[in-house]
Amino acid sequence: MSRFIRHKNQGESNILDTENNLWIPEDAGNRDYNDLISSGEVIEDYTPPSPTLDEAKAAKNAEIKAAHLAYSDTGTVPVSQGYPMQIGLDDADSLKIAVDLAQMTGAPTISIVDANNVTHIDVAIADAQNVLQQVLSAFESAFLKKQQLRDQVNAATTVAEVEAIVVSFP
Repeated sequence: MSRFIRHKNQGESNILDTENNLWIPEDAGNRDYNDLISSGEVIEDYTPPSPTLDEAKAAKNAEIKAAHLAYSDTGTVPVSQGYPMQIGLDDADSLKIAVDLAQMTGAPTISIVDANNVTHIDVAIADAQNVLQQVLSAFESAFLKKQQLRDQVNAATTVAEVEAIVVSFP
């Protein structure tokens, strides 16, 4: 592949120097631009080769992993108690620890901080357990969606099929 690639976009024709990662703008008065065009070293309208099926699958699986991690870190679920809760495992673990501690000590209630950083005081243990169940169910649903997307990638037999898989959470 040539070090210089000319890209034509919306009437402009700029040259990319791939070695130095520099753009040389089209300009009739730009000697470097004119010298490169006349040198024969410039590839016109370079299109990168299509990925192989394995490369497409690896890229799609990386996209799935990143989207799932992002959703797990920032996703929320509206719980039946009327507020949103984060679905991350750290959040679920913190809530479970608070519920377990309250049960061990005989405390009738706990405080819960929702996804908007609002503290709900005196939440009955049964309600807190219900919130925990909803949070874990949402996390499990996202995990199952990740697995289903991976299954679609594994079943794909062409690059077009892989690229057609839409990755979104929840």
